[in-house]
Amino acid sequence: MNSTPEDPSEPDPAQPQTPPAHAPAVPGPPSPPEPPAPPVPPLAPPLTPAPVPPPGPVAPAAPSPGGLATGPYPAAPGAPGGYAAYVGPAGGPPPRTGLSFGAGIGVGTAVGCGSMLIALVLFFSLANLGTAFSIGALVLPLILGAVLLIWAKTRAIGVGVLIISAAAWLIVIGPCLGLLNGA
Repeated sequence: MNSTPEDPSEPDPAQPQTPPAHAPAVPGPPSPPEPPAPPVPPLAPPLTPAPVPPPGPVAPAAPSPGGLATGPYPAAPGAPGGYAAYVGPAGGPPPRTGLSFGAGIGVGTAVGCGSMLIALVLFFSLANLGTAFSIGALVLPLILGAVLLIWAKTRAIGVGVLIISAAAWLIVIGPCLGLLNGA
């Protein structure tokens, strides 16, 4: 039994008839033309042309600012085309000496770590004398950091010392005091 019709050009009686997609459209009544759009007023008034200067001699050039020489410049060593390269003002700022602020903070953190280690050794060695002596040993790095903040040259080191001191108080010293005092 064959499910396809014998001749593919024969329509299948079970299928509904559909018009082909390329069928010509049925001409209808012509549509009326669209009315023209009203003109839009301009947003700004039209610009007037710039005035033309009268013919005549051109004004002389103004003198250069600061009394610098005008005209062709002498050739700088290695400059192409015979023009001098701009090198900036002659008396520029001197190169900076010493550590930058970030490097000073790094040195301060190292100093802070060393001072906190010394303070912890003093803290535990003075613990049998009383709490006031042992806590006094831990306050010494804080005093060192605060004193270093006074002068501009040592300010970055003082910041580093205080960063390490604050971290040590939060992480080490606070829990140790709580354990030693029985809290």
